[in-house]
Parts: sequence; structure tokens; C-alpha cells
Amino acid sequence: MSNFNESDVRRQQSGQPTGGQFAEKERAASGITLSASAEPADAHGGYRMRRVETSDGGAGFSATLTRNGKDVAEMRQRAGGVVITRFYDGQDSEEARRFADAGQAITGESDPEAVAEEMATRLLTAASMNRKRGVIARLVTDADFWETGDYRQINSTRPRQEVLADIRSRPFAPDVEIWDKERAAFVPLEEAH
Repeated sequence: MSNFNESDVRRQQSGQPTGGQFAEKERAASGITLSASAEPADAHGGYRMRRVETSDGGAGFSATLTRNGKDVAEMRQRAGGVVITRFYDGQDSEEARRFADAGQAITGESDPEAVAEEMATRLLTAASMNRKRGVIARLVTDADFWETGDYRQINSTRPRQEVLADIRSRPFAPDVEIWDKERAAFVPLEEAH
């Protein structure tokens, strides 16, 4: 049994808060630095859709467009119509330009309507994939997922890490990609967690 004396506790001097809202000085640094590569690359420039509602039998939709978790626009499409994006900061805002630039880089399209259409399709697909349970896999030899939508869903009662370990033990493991919900894209099996 150990004895505890309150006087043995090292305390901060009164009147000198360290860290927090009212601090006069900062807390000591941890000594740990994160490299730029610690953040996974995002397949969609940080853009996602949330509050997705479909209409017209799935031919139309409305959704909130977010970038890095912040609401930036409303997107919608009526059946057979063009995708309409209303940016909260205005159609000529920095956010609208950032979305157009990201869309052009991701899709390879230059026409603004084609960029919006392709980005909407990709973001709707990513939102749908992120709602799926189980491990989502595809072979790198399969056709482009964004063109075909082909994948394999592995439903199991085992934890995700066990399923991934099982896949890693198979001879075809180097040819497998796994859906990563954070990146909203398929990643090589060795990067999957």
C-alpha cells in the first residue's frame, strides 16, 4: 500500500494558467511532429455529399455539398436535367472556383456542366459506398470502378481487421483494392485499415 500526501503533488503556480482559453503562455510542445503524408490523399478534393435525397425513381437528387466537413453548397438535379449547384458564398465565390478546379482535375472534363455532372455522380456513388457494411473490395485488373461500378462486398460477422488479414494471406492479395470511407475511394490493400 502506498501513502499519498497531497503536498507531494506538483502543482502549477496559482495565477499562471497554462494552455486553454485564458492562458498567458502556451503548454509545452509534445515534441511530436506529423509529416504532410500523415494525412491521406482525398480522391475528391475534400468534397462529399450529405443529406442525400433521391427523387423520380432515383433519376433526380438533392444534397448538401460539403468540403472538409463544412457545408458549402446545395446540389440538385431533376430527372434528365442538369446538375444545379448553389454555393452559399455565391456562384462567383472562391469556393465555386475551388470546386470547379477540383472537378476538372478529377474528371478530366473542361465543360462546367460536364464537371458538375461527373462530380455529382462520383460524390453520390461515394456516399452510397460509404453507407455499405462489410469490406468492399475489387481487383485492380477489373475495369475502372468509376466507369463500371463493379465491386465485391464481403459480409462477415468477423471484425474488419480479421477480414483484411484473411485477404492479405491470399495469393491474389497484391491485386486487391479496398474501399476506404475516409478517402471515398479504393486504396491498395496494404493501405487499408
